[in-house]
Amino acid sequence: MALADESGNRQSPADIRPQDPAQQGRGQAPLPDAPECRASFRVQPRALMLILSVVIVLALVLGALFYAFGSSRNNAARPTSGPSATAKPGPAPAAPKPLDNEAYRALQAVQVRPDKADAQGGFIVGRQGVGKPTAKVPTIDIYMDFLCPPCGQLHQILDPTLMALVDAGQANVGIHFMSFLDSHRPDQYSSRTASMAATVAQEAPDCFLPLVEALYAKDFQPSEESQDPISNETLAQVALKVGVPQEVADHAVQGQYLDWVQKLTDYTKTRPDLEHPSGQFKGQMTTPTLIINNSYFPVGELGSNSDGKSALCKAIGLQPAKLGDPSAQPSIGADRTFFPL
Repeated sequence: MALADESGNRQSPADIRPQDPAQQGRGQAPLPDAPECRASFRVQPRALMLILSVVIVLALVLGALFYAFGSSRNNAARPTSGPSATAKPGPAPAAPKPLDNEAYRALQAVQVRPDKADAQGGFIVGRQGVGKPTAKVPTIDIYMDFLCPPCGQLHQILDPTLMALVDAGQANVGIHFMSFLDSHRPDQYSSRTASMAATVAQEAPDCFLPLVEALYAKDFQPSEESQDPISNETLAQVALKVGVPQEVADHAVQGQYLDWVQKLTDYTKTRPDLEHPSGQFKGQMTTPTLIINNSYFPVGELGSNSDGKSALCKAIGLQPAKLGDPSAQPSIGADRTFFPL
């Protein structure tokens, strides 16, 4: 899929170059008032790194980068990640079981863990709330780091569509935290914000997705290059703006889940089901990673804000005009893989 630069010129993925660090900075303007919680959010892209490289997806900004990490694996035993260009959706892979490895055992040994997270550490949000998935509808899982700008870009592309799907009971959305970018700043920003969001998921679940949205706002998300620490007071104000009660906001920034987030990141990086099935990053995981019904979805095919809605609706078998209509259900349901774009 060709991408457009800021001037509107179309460019192929081969033309995309790493974004200039000076263009990645984010100011921290005040957030708009939001007096009460609402079940809405944005979902956005960026990536994990042993290799810094360029790839796909752009909203109205520039090309997004992927952080890739881990050595390539033999993927022969790996489930098919998605349909071919001509195939109709077949059965989705079974939900992967937790790996019996050292990283998972370390994760399970953490004493303070959020019980609303699933066995793989994700917070699955359905129409009825966190940890209450809607039956017989697709589940869209997103793996991200709160510091990575491409994750923010993906949220901006998909926000209205994901919000409508969840609110109408047409899909579940899984939010999966990672904190691999902690080393880029002096304040453990990735881990602290993930711990904060996990606390809100536990104690003020109606505010969970609005908080994710607010943390990815273009006028709030800090730059990786900035060395100015973000205070607990600043993070608490973000929570208050989306309706989190004062006592929960104060508690959320105390870092009760820091160890859990860090162990979760270590474990998630070992999961072969999250690796690219082909291409430049075959055998490696990157963020953002998008999974639909346990099938690896090529994030770059979503395009920009203008066509992200249509692309995602097509992938799950829903007419765009039926988005937000509780009487219309995506044709892939909960047990088929996605349609090719």
